[in-house]
Amino acid sequence: MDVLTRSCPLQVELIELHGTGLSMALERRFDGRAPLWRHFGPRIEPATSWPLQLSRAVPPNSLDAEPALSILPTHGLGWFAHPALACARPIGAQGDVTDWAHDPIVERIDQAPGAVDIVLVDTIAAIELTLHYEIDPATDVLVAHTALRNLGDRPLRIDWLAAATLPLPPATDEVLGLAGRWSCEFQ
Repeated sequence: MDVLTRSCPLQVELIELHGTGLSMALERRFDGRAPLWRHFGPRIEPATSWPLQLSRAVPPNSLDAEPALSILPTHGLGWFAHPALACARPIGAQGDVTDWAHDPIVERIDQAPGAVDIVLVDTIAAIELTLHYEIDPATDVLVAHTALRNLGDRPLRIDWLAAATLPLPPATDEVLGLAGRWSCEFQ
């Protein structure tokens, strides 16, 4: 099991985990925001790369940056699909909320043999997230989980927190999802 952090041309830092037949690679971003997915799938040899943030010119009437898949996509960063985190602080009796659009910044990255913990902090929303990734060397199974900590002095309503957000291979044409309240699954 290899855990690598390397700098590549154009100042790209990749965070890599490698199992026997499985690899994952994350690109650490220049602005300190949550890393971007570079690879998740069959084992690849560690290699140099170019930054996703510089991968295309900005066409007219579009977003200023390519919306690459972050390890924690949120509405606060312009993600239009379902976010990995949906939480807010209730204010007043009318059901109004605040701190619902998040922009977490990398606080630190802790690496150990075969594992990496990425700690993100949003100082405005007063939350801390720890995203853990580990590749089991015997089975090449990725173990991933996310922990959320309220750093504020007011209650935090959590509507959704994804255990992990993973890129799917381009050939994927079917996804099996499990949801429901029968017997209180996933509650």
